[in-house]
Amino acid sequence: MKTLLLAASALTMFVAVPAMAQNADVQTETQIEADAKTGWESTKEATANAWDKTKEAVTEAADSVAESSEKAYEETAKWLDTNTDIDAYVDNETRFTVDDIEGMNVYNSQNQKIGDVTDIMLDNEGDIEKLVVTSGGLLGLGGDTVAVDYESMTMEATGDHAGFHTNLTEAELKAMGEFDKNTVTGDMYLTSNLVGARVVNSDMKEIAKVDSIIIEGDEASKLVVSYNGDKPTDSKGLVDYDDASIVMNKDQNAEFKLSVQ
Repeated sequence: MKTLLLAASALTMFVAVPAMAQNADVQTETQIEADAKTGWESTKEATANAWDKTKEAVTEAADSVAESSEKAYEETAKWLDTNTDIDAYVDNETRFTVDDIEGMNVYNSQNQKIGDVTDIMLDNEGDIEKLVVTSGGLLGLGGDTVAVDYESMTMEATGDHAGFHTNLTEAELKAMGEFDKNTVTGDMYLTSNLVGARVVNSDMKEIAKVDSIIIEGDEASKLVVSYNGDKPTDSKGLVDYDDASIVMNKDQNAEFKLSVQ
């Protein structure tokens, strides 16, 4: 009798083991599915949170840029003339942009063309010191380019020989030698290096850029600048040349720093 009971118990256990294993497999698959679902929900939630934070950061950055631009415009507005029609302002025989002057003909006392103006040299106050003239070797000049003292030249705004005239002799021109822009140092500046320069405030933050410089008589009188703010992007205005001073940044590039008001 005991033998039969033991045999029956063994048989029951033998049959039950596969069933238990099958149940364990089902539970494992169910748990995997549950874990996967939980993980997916967590991932979706984390992604949504990250996206919300990204949108918030982008919005804050945009607001910061807008606020900075508005502040920059307010600072610029102290010096900025937005009412003057720039084209009409320079449509005058005594006012020229540096772009107008560059390319003008240069003549000798016999009204013979000896070259073209290719650059203008200003001192720290904005007074014209020299005109850089590219000659092409006429009159036996010592090089293709010379820097001629502005005081030795006069301008004719109209006529068949409109441009600059000089009474310098051939020998005097030859003695000048080839002009090297790298020798322009100290308180002298070429307008080719000033156009495109940043206009900065007292904290050296950019608030505009120089598009051109207006020359009136023998000196720079205005900066033509592009700026941002509550006006359309790249709006233009005028800044009095005397309201800014030239400073050199860490890269040794010239910038216009507005006076403190």
